[in-house]
Amino acid sequence: MIRRILCLRLLEPHPSTKAHPSKQHHSEHNSPATTVAINPESPLSRLAEFCTRYTPHIYLDPLGPSDTLFLDLTRVLHIIGEEKPFITHLIGECYQRGFHPVAIAITETATAGWAFTHFASIETKHRISQAWIIPPGKMRYWLQSLPVEAIRGKEEWHIVCHELGCHTIGDVLRIPLSEWEERLGKDFGIRIQQLVGECEEILPPYHPLPKFEYSVYLEYPTTSPEIIDGHISSLLHTLSGHLFKIGQGALELVITFFCDDAKPLSITITLIHPTVNAEKLYGLFQLHKEQLRLSGPVTQISVAATCTASLEWGQSTLFHPSVTSSSREWAELLERLAARLGKERVSEAFLEPDYAPEYVTRWRSCLDRQRKQKSSSVSFASFSGARPLRLLNNPVPIEVVMGIPSGDPYRLFYRGQSKKIVRFWGPERIETGWWRGDTILRDYYRVETATGEHFWIYRCLSTGQWFLHGIF
Repeated sequence: MIRRILCLRLLEPHPSTKAHPSKQHHSEHNSPATTVAINPESPLSRLAEFCTRYTPHIYLDPLGPSDTLFLDLTRVLHIIGEEKPFITHLIGECYQRGFHPVAIAITETATAGWAFTHFASIETKHRISQAWIIPPGKMRYWLQSLPVEAIRGKEEWHIVCHELGCHTIGDVLRIPLSEWEERLGKDFGIRIQQLVGECEEILPPYHPLPKFEYSVYLEYPTTSPEIIDGHISSLLHTLSGHLFKIGQGALELVITFFCDDAKPLSITITLIHPTVNAEKLYGLFQLHKEQLRLSGPVTQISVAATCTASLEWGQSTLFHPSVTSSSREWAELLERLAARLGKERVSEAFLEPDYAPEYVTRWRSCLDRQRKQKSSSVSFASFSGARPLRLLNNPVPIEVVMGIPSGDPYRLFYRGQSKKIVRFWGPERIETGWWRGDTILRDYYRVETATGEHFWIYRCLSTGQWFLHGIF
């Protein structure tokens, strides 16, 4: 059976490891007792948890930094189908979940996959994902052009190779392995054998995160709200007690109802802060239940904490309410609104560091668990020039009379009315990046009319047309 190993590397967390990752590798070639621990809340851990849907055989990198996973696809090839569509699908799924960019290589050995994802990258100015599929039996040919640094191990190995005039893996493979072992030791020979698939490499397996899930099977199917609520309350108390013992709190809860001859129906409860308060979770369930429409009698109920985090502890004050308590009340209000209206409908605006007005403001769900990490400290003060309080979704074409020969705006025509400009500020030139398609080059002015109105107008330098973009 030909082995197919998928090496998946996160490019963003460790961009500095691309040039000389071998400098960080000082471990032995093969250590079966090696234990690799990763932070359960790290991107690599979340990526490994996501990849368990494709194969249960997931391994970590015992030598390098925590940016690489190995997926053994040998026994699941009949499930994933052709490799090229599978890689395209995997890159798309990684992008949707925030794992971008990534480097993927499917080879016959984990060591070869590591070599391709770390040293075969295409130089580009863009943050794009890259992938390689090495056909079975062609690995030696594809490895020849990679530098000797792609042989994981001691840095002195690479120095000696360069001193001997061997700068690529192809140069190394042309010399008998016995001669390399005499000069660099058996460890180097074993690493070469692992690279070309002549020796198996033992990798530390990834252990999936514990599943906090509890179910109850009903002896008699029922549609009674009282009976269903009673089981839900009991399951939530059991789950909360288990989470409290290990110092974890629920951030996302999925309640699933199984009905006769129908698809399971699930409710997702999302929280801002981790909690083990069963009464709070039960109250949020009651808000969700208003929109619940069961397709038949319930035969099984399942409650699972699909996302957990360490509990947050804080010291309370005796006399004055702390800022933390008000923050908690605000978070609970958002959670209840999201439970009643839907997570996507409870949104907040935030600023992006972009000079183009169309791209400055973005919307996201208030219950986005990553907003603290991704929150931007950008404020309007960081932009040159004032910004209007009201920005039009679509700039409105207007006519502007300019003074001669200064070219300054003198009068504008808006909604059939002529407005004399008594003062103006500008111009402020704004140009978008070429990677957004059509280049936008504008001169913005803040103008004050004789009636006291303040408008934000701009002149498109490519066409000469004037537009109204905002109102102060």
